[in-house]
Parts: sequence; C-alpha cells; structure tokens
Amino acid sequence: RFDDVVRVVPPPAEIKKRQLVELDDNKAQQGLGEVYESEYVQQATGFTAPDKQEPLRAQAKALFQALCAKLDALSSFIYTPKPVIQELEVRFNHALCIPSGTHS
Repeated sequence: RFDDVVRVVPPPAEIKKRQLVELDDNKAQQGLGEVYESEYVQQATGFTAPDKQEPLRAQAKALFQALCAKLDALSSFIYTPKPVIQELEVRFNHALCIPSGTHS
C-alpha cells in the first residue's frame, strides 16, 4: 500500500554501562540565582570580581532579622490598650468658705 510506513531500523549502538555518579547531599552555600549570576559575569568579563556590597547585604540581613523578631514578638502578644484615666480637676468653692472674722 502507498500509505504504509516504511520501517527504518537504526544501526545497533554500542551499549554503554551506566556510570556511577556521586551525589552531594550538602546544602548549597549560594542560591541558584547567585550561581547563574556568577557564571554569567565570569563568561561576560572573563574573571570573577569580589562582591563589593557584601558588608551592606550582611547589615541589611541583620536589620531585617531584627525587624522580623520584633514583629514576631508583637504578633504573639495580645494587645490590650491602656485604660483611659480621666484627669480630676479640683475646684475650690468660695461659697462654702466661712469667714474667719465672724467666728467666735
């Protein structure tokens, strides 16, 4: 038939044995974005430059952690506002004063 598929048998390929790959189960020190960034900078410029903003990033990270700690502390407490205390005003009533000259 004209619409039959003609089978093409691929040439026998050499059978490769699986190579053992050692996997590292340690957590990476850098994030994936940082790895890609360093690879791109290395390819684009030809060398790796030290990170000039690392102290600034460390300071920002410390400030953010302090802020998060304060927010966690605030959210874990039940906020009760202080009760309103009305100020007392002392008035002296002159009508009740007894004059000292008429007293015997």
